[in-house]
Amino acid sequence: LPVNAGEDDQARRIRSAITALRRSWAAADGQPFKQIYGGSILDDQLVAALREADGGTAWEPLETGRLPVPAWDLLAAYGLSLKALGDVPVRFNLLPAAMRKRPSRAGRYLMVILTAAAALTGIGWAGSQMVHQRMVQHRLDAEIQQLSERVQAVERLQSSVEAVEERIQLLERLKQQGAPALDIVRELSEIIPESAWIREFSVSGDKVILDGYADSSSELIPLLDASPRMTDVTFLSAITKGRDGKEKFRIGFTIVTPRR
Repeated sequence: LPVNAGEDDQARRIRSAITALRRSWAAADGQPFKQIYGGSILDDQLVAALREADGGTAWEPLETGRLPVPAWDLLAAYGLSLKALGDVPVRFNLLPAAMRKRPSRAGRYLMVILTAAAALTGIGWAGSQMVHQRMVQHRLDAEIQQLSERVQAVERLQSSVEAVEERIQLLERLKQQGAPALDIVRELSEIIPESAWIREFSVSGDKVILDGYADSSSELIPLLDASPRMTDVTFLSAITKGRDGKEKFRIGFTIVTPRR
């Protein structure tokens, strides 16, 4: 602390610095703070002012004979040299500000480098995740495309199967309806006499209707009824005669489906 002779507030400035020092010292190890003064600039008037500002706290003078150095001016250098030999709670840098060693910025630079590396690592990880997800998506799309083609092939096969099933069902229905029309016609040609002929022949399921002419229509009923493949033989309309004397008939019967 620089002390200039002739200033009235020297005691206040010195006391303010010592107060801060005492607080730091007490906070460091809690040991009592002992005030010892000495030096060529500390005259009796200044010491009295310090004691008064400190509320009458005792200030012990350091006798010249007890100095570890030959002069007061070397005391600060002696203290600094001893400072390197042991840990002290308060550290002072007495060099001018321009000559003081600047604090190292290596930690700050290292922090910036580590932060940048962490950011790059995060960006790289996010990019790798995106690339991985895209690869998985492409693979899934390819598999879905293959499955879609297989599904389409199965659907086409299913359509073919359904078409075949419909044809089979149609044939089954036709088969269940009774004897084919050609078989019925062949049997009618054997049953109906030469004096009669059929003008119209229609089949609906197992029902058959015959329209034609005969010399005697009533003779046809027993002939048809005698066939094991025909039943319920009956006239569907009244018999009428034409100009040629032939009887016009309309007969219906049911086809008997043989048991399997």
